Amino acid sequence: MYRTITMAILAALITTPAASAMTTCEDLVQCQQAMQENIYQHWKARHTYPGSTVTVMVNNDLMGNVDVTVEQSSGFAKFDQSAVEALKSSILTLDPSSLPEEDLAKLKKFKLRLRAE
Repeated sequence: MYRTITMAILAALITTPAASAMTTCEDLVQCQQAMQENIYQHWKARHTYPGSTVTVMVNNDLMGNVDVTVEQSSGFAKFDQSAVEALKSSILTLDPSSLPEEDLAKLKKFKLRLRAE
């Protein structure tokens, strides 16, 4: 019984829109552009705090574990949290597996400054 449930859950995960919406990166520039587009698509609070900025440090093991730390806050907790959530969502939609090792290293740890416009 447990095996059937596990298989059903796995099948559901494989066929979900999120699983099929992965962006395969052909090169680092394409990966960065896709990340930027996804951030602005999911970043809800950017319209509420125009001109605000937040600087974050990203640690990504490329296995689904993404840690985003706010290094310089905008002063608005909701704005910062919304940016962190959008960035995490964006990173998790990328499939950088076809990138060379030197480009993968650039996606593992990086600093990013986000500005609401």
